[in-house]
Amino acid sequence: MSAWRFRVDADYWDHKLSNYLHDPPDKALAIPGHEARSRLLTEVLGPLPSPDPEAYRRADAIAAGMDRSQLPPYHADPQQSGAIDFTHHPILTHPTSADGHLRVILPSGIEAKTVNQAVVEVVQEDLAALTEVAGLKGKPAALAAVRFHYFHHCLRERLARRNVGGLGGLWHRLPADTRQPDHSIWQHCGLVSALTSCFALSDRNKASLLVFSVTPVQDFISRARKLRDFWSASLILSWLAFEGLRTVIYELGSDHVLYPSLIGQPLVNWLLARECHFYRLPGGWKEPREITGVASLPNKFVCLVPAGQETHLAARIQQGIQQAWADLGEETLRLIEKQLDTRDEYLPKVMARQMAHFWEYHWSACPLMNETTEDAGKQLLPEGVWNRPLTLKERIKQHSMPFQAEGAFYPLTHALGQSYLAASKTRRTDRRPLEEGIKCGLHGDLEILRFSWKEGADRNPHPAQDPFWSEFKRRWQPTSDFKPSERLSAVALVKRLAYRVCQRSVGHPLGPFFQEAETFPSTTEMALADWFQQVENTGFLEEFREVTPDRWRRILAQVVHEQEADTPRPEKEPEIHPIRPEERHAARALLSRLQQAGVPVRDEDKYYAILLMDGDRMGKLVNGETLASRWETVLHPALVERLRHPGFPAPYRNFWEQELAAPRTLAPSVHAAISEALGDFSLYTVPAIINRHRGRLIYAGGDDLCALLPASEALSAAREIAEWYNRSFIFIPEATEGDELPQSLTGTWSCAPGRLAVHLGRGKDISISAGLLLVHHKRPLTGALRRVHELLKNVAKERGGRNALALELEKRAGGSRLFVTRWQEEPWPALALNLPPGKQGLLTILVELAATLGRPPYRELSASLVYRLEELQPGLEAMAALTPSEITSFIKAQVQRSQKEEPQAARLADLISALIIRAHAGSPPFKVDIAPLLIARFLGALISRQAEKEVTDA
Repeated sequence: MSAWRFRVDADYWDHKLSNYLHDPPDKALAIPGHEARSRLLTEVLGPLPSPDPEAYRRADAIAAGMDRSQLPPYHADPQQSGAIDFTHHPILTHPTSADGHLRVILPSGIEAKTVNQAVVEVVQEDLAALTEVAGLKGKPAALAAVRFHYFHHCLRERLARRNVGGLGGLWHRLPADTRQPDHSIWQHCGLVSALTSCFALSDRNKASLLVFSVTPVQDFISRARKLRDFWSASLILSWLAFEGLRTVIYELGSDHVLYPSLIGQPLVNWLLARECHFYRLPGGWKEPREITGVASLPNKFVCLVPAGQETHLAARIQQGIQQAWADLGEETLRLIEKQLDTRDEYLPKVMARQMAHFWEYHWSACPLMNETTEDAGKQLLPEGVWNRPLTLKERIKQHSMPFQAEGAFYPLTHALGQSYLAASKTRRTDRRPLEEGIKCGLHGDLEILRFSWKEGADRNPHPAQDPFWSEFKRRWQPTSDFKPSERLSAVALVKRLAYRVCQRSVGHPLGPFFQEAETFPSTTEMALADWFQQVENTGFLEEFREVTPDRWRRILAQVVHEQEADTPRPEKEPEIHPIRPEERHAARALLSRLQQAGVPVRDEDKYYAILLMDGDRMGKLVNGETLASRWETVLHPALVERLRHPGFPAPYRNFWEQELAAPRTLAPSVHAAISEALGDFSLYTVPAIINRHRGRLIYAGGDDLCALLPASEALSAAREIAEWYNRSFIFIPEATEGDELPQSLTGTWSCAPGRLAVHLGRGKDISISAGLLLVHHKRPLTGALRRVHELLKNVAKERGGRNALALELEKRAGGSRLFVTRWQEEPWPALALNLPPGKQGLLTILVELAATLGRPPYRELSASLVYRLEELQPGLEAMAALTPSEITSFIKAQVQRSQKEEPQAARLADLISALIIRAHAGSPPFKVDIAPLLIARFLGALISRQAEKEVTDA
């Protein structure tokens, strides 16, 4: 664990805070007098150094230039003024969406001075409590760092929670500029404080943009045998990113991190609560949701650093990550040695070697560009990147408006930094030395952990005779953590044992995440979820619970797994959970009784779903290329109306005549908005959806997520996640439970305690794609994960054209069935089907057809009909002369052979035709694919299990 702490320099933190508080949090409530209100707030802090006027004004201008454009100032004539009174026109705009204004209903009679006084009182009370903390009392440097991070992280949540001024969750999004209310005052103040700190620390008086990443990602995460390996690896990778960010926080302050946003991040909150003692605040410091146990930090981040110190800081970041990783290895080694009650000279050598060379670190840095360096952008970047910023510069100067190049050229700076980083990854590093000996079962290029070779010893022993592994596994509990034949490298064993090591290591950041790790479900448990529910409804569990009161699901899953085990004596090699003989006997008796009662474990019950989703063109969105917002959507509507009025001052009117319809430019506030939107999506929305569908979230790192779900629930969960991805404004009430979704806001919102936030909103290129694999519980996990990645990347994104789902049913016997569709895709219009409005999407049709085929009257029909249509598929495709209506008539005739009732037959024929007949750009103009019908039939069998449960419940 890193021993670094915050910079021991009270003057540094106090200067940073004085620059941060150049605007008060309540500025939007009344622009006139906001400086005086800011002074009232700073007076609470005692004597603060006055900010350097030149540095502050420069930083404020750069920050404004980055986040805004040429906005008209106040004028005494309302028709010529750019000023917006937020209390009379309380509207927020969306930073990334194509639309989405939100009108806020403020408390009646709200008054800025009164609100400011209430803010001052909260700050006084909180800082008085922090000043008395034993670790801070009499330590001005420590208290100075704590006070800064209190204002940047805590204050907004404290004001919202206490509903100061009746504004509730609006405190999180009070705008920095009422003319362009798409970014918050907190973002602007943090940007100004970060810039002034960079100027002060740089011998060049400049700031640079630093981009840092850790790799490999998928190679580390996907090499897993157990679901817990997969989950643990994602947590470890997120934690390592945090350890890099921790260095930035300690050295410079959390305001320097532009992407991802650190606000509300569980690991960052853990750090601040622990090191800044925020838990000692009156009433405690509590986010609306506690730690979710899900990885949420990406492996790449962007931050502002002092120009000239880029190499030093990058080295410190790398050192912090590597030291934390090495410490985890050492803790794992200590646990192994304690378990074996012995030490061996080779174990620490192989552990140190593999831990030292696994990760690769890449970074790049670029000073904030200005007019003297703009030619570098033209030479190094595509014209599509530099053309707009440089053209905009000429237009601004043409209208004699002030131009702040370091702010306006932020998109160029960011593009250069990302380009340098991408280029650095193309260079071969080959940091890992080639290893000899027996190779790891998960990481095939790494040697297994072993004891030193003894004189004359077998150097290729059978796993059962391996001196290290046979003894370690004999002593380790639970035995289900390792297969008898399994031997692992240091890297793989660190992943496997992280849940135990982090819980034992006092103060480890991942300790709280692993609290329930020992009950992490297996693939068999996930597959049997629907069957478990029906078992509970039989009433047969009472006797079984007497034997196994708390573990009955795991025991039943182990016995079901044993019935299909590949080893001769599976009861000696528990894959899921070690069980006692009397428990196995009781479980087998229960299974026999359930079989007789008509509740057997069917073939369909042995399948679960792996859902992998990833935002489309996220790199382009982060680079500002696919932003759906335009200047006319992010500026206040009242200002847009004035800018279009013939009587408005000509320079601004003429400038904005062309700019209003142009895309909003990339800015730090946009990065913060994207990151916060993805953070809230992954921390609140996605976990709630997965919980509601009885799944287990593996990771949700913003735009990408992975979850395990019962096969019957997975499609509904994927559709719901895709739909929420494009919501605009959301509200997270203060007491949000684990499966409670945020509120989706449209039109207006009345202030209430909680958090007002955003998702990414609507946009042509703002979408998410999914790979969804329905797979047998005995399928090796590594192969299943590899296949779902292929479904997402190669099928949904490439073949499906993004904004798409690739759904595959991988039968253990009988091959795979694949269905690819866009989320909103509708049937081929030429079919002229009789489908009601609102039920015309192919996925809606798939769900309805599955439900129909799962109902008792249609179960036999589905088997014979699907078999017949599958036989006829080649013939249908060969009949190019058929018209679409003739095809549907033919399918209807096939349905009527089994289902005589005309209305039901016609409806079924329409549903089936819509799914299996798709337009084709060739001859014939259609293709027939029976796969979606087979998937619908499979899902129907699962839905029938749910239907039986509902009947039993009723």
